[in-house]
Amino acid sequence: MDALDPAERAAGKRVRGQLRQRLHCDPGNLPARAELASLHRAMGQLDQAGRWGLLVPGLATSAEKQAFAVWMARTQEPGEPEHDRLLRLLFVPRTFSALVIDPADAILQFEAQLQREIRRHGRASTTNLVTWFGNTLMGILGAILIGTLLGGALAATHALGIATESPLLRMSFWPKTRTELWVKTAFLTLGLIAMVIVGSMITLTVRLPGVIRYRTRQARRLKKRNERLDRVA
Repeated sequence: MDALDPAERAAGKRVRGQLRQRLHCDPGNLPARAELASLHRAMGQLDQAGRWGLLVPGLATSAEKQAFAVWMARTQEPGEPEHDRLLRLLFVPRTFSALVIDPADAILQFEAQLQREIRRHGRASTTNLVTWFGNTLMGILGAILIGTLLGGALAATHALGIATESPLLRMSFWPKTRTELWVKTAFLTLGLIAMVIVGSMITLTVRLPGVIRYRTRQARRLKKRNERLDRVA
């Protein structure tokens, strides 16, 4: 039968529902988890295959675990702790016995992977040219402010040195005039601005691959949603 056949989809949904119900009653039922993972794997749903195969030793592949982590990061609800949400998605009670349900500490290992993906997702979802330009502009304004404050402090020190005939003014590195002082301060400020711009460009370059992957996934999800709506219509 065709993969999109309504009767086949209904039968598959019924089987998956029965398996989930078994896991609600018995979270340690590894054969049910393995069967659910296999069903989703056959449908090409790597994220759900990783979800249900996570607690079955050696079943979920690295790609499936990564897909599950990406899915969780993308669908994260504000305010709900990641640990509690992960247990809820796995149908594992909070009072679970690790020796019975998770003897290989798969949950602990996956949570570290999930945290990395959440950070990547957060950076990718908030990085765009507008925010990058705004952050760069704020950094430039900060560099100008630092240069101005430094120039003012040096000018005050210069004036105090003249008034007290301080030996500091006779040192070779110290500006001899106010003009020289402000010129050096201006060059220092320009150097700080250049550092801000270069650092900002490096940050954008490092984040760009993740942003591209994030935008590509967004486009694919939108395309699939539109295709589903077209089929319903």
